[in-house]
Amino acid sequence: MMIDSSADLPGGPGLDSVRERARIRAGDRRACHPPGRLPAGAAAAARIAVERALIIALACARHAGRCEWEGTLDTASLITACAWDCLPGAKGEPGAA
Repeated sequence: MMIDSSADLPGGPGLDSVRERARIRAGDRRACHPPGRLPAGAAAAARIAVERALIIALACARHAGRCEWEGTLDTASLITACAWDCLPGAKGEPGAA
């Protein structure tokens, strides 16, 4: 299945409204806005890019009926739990989002 996240998801075209409808909380609100000025540091920019990709993937999976959850998912917690070894600052070290 192909999903155009800006046209097919409920709440589109803005990722922030798609995220809200899918009950996903963004740890870094910049992940929901079009890329513009990147934050200082490669680690912060990488974390935002990973979080944005995760939000899109989860919203699409929920829309396609492939993934369900109760309550609201927190992407910052998911990244900290699953990508702590790949993203510096994910476990509360300096530079954590």
